[in-house]
Amino acid sequence: MNNLFSKTVSAGDISFKHAKGVSDRSGKEFHLYHEIILFLGGKAELITERVKASLTPNTLIIIPKETYHQLVIEGEQNDYYRCVFQFTGEGASEELIKDVMGEVTLADADKSISRLFHRATEFTGNPEAPFLKEMLCATLVLLLCEVRAKKGADIATERLDNNTRRAIEYISDHLTENITLKDISNALNISISSLMHTFKKNMKISPHQYILKKRLILAHMKIASGEPATSVALDCGFSDYSGFYRQYKKMFDISPVAKK
Repeated sequence: MNNLFSKTVSAGDISFKHAKGVSDRSGKEFHLYHEIILFLGGKAELITERVKASLTPNTLIIIPKETYHQLVIEGEQNDYYRCVFQFTGEGASEELIKDVMGEVTLADADKSISRLFHRATEFTGNPEAPFLKEMLCATLVLLLCEVRAKKGADIATERLDNNTRRAIEYISDHLTENITLKDISNALNISISSLMHTFKKNMKISPHQYILKKRLILAHMKIASGEPATSVALDCGFSDYSGFYRQYKKMFDISPVAKK
């Protein structure tokens, strides 16, 4: 198995990973950084709140921060081959980030985009190189510019089934309320067991975990804007602050403290 590897380099708020082999994505359906992924090999499917798509080699995947997504490995884990940029947004213009990272997008990577990823893989061989942060940042900005220039040339995707889409819409509309699976199933006119089975089958996450993580992401955004954690917990549908505190720390590995 000496053909398997995982090489990562980080500088500032930018991280780049070049890896082949077992995925480390379990439990990472939501995160606080943007991702640009170049899928290079293996058999996998991308699932989002709107669409799903089977991935083919040389597929470019744009995933904005705080956006639900699942990359499901369907074949051998050892064949899963990818390059990944992860960043929070510092070091690139706010307008550029907003324009490129507005929604989940899939596109074919052309030669210019592939070359930029190849350049980034060279950085992993020398993680202590001088001006690494500047080089990573410059490569990322060039990549964002290339993606923006090719906007509109997206890969065709498949829509989620009707009941899953309606469940997601209902949850979104009532996220901060005390919603139950019975409420959702009644709105869809299906049984609770059908709701749970259909949702888990299509989204690869249970309705309960999906609602919990959506609420935690919303809470994080509110706390980051300066709102007190105690009121945010109630505003985001949590009736028990201690339970909210525990789940928040488990997901983000930090305590829910507002920035001053």
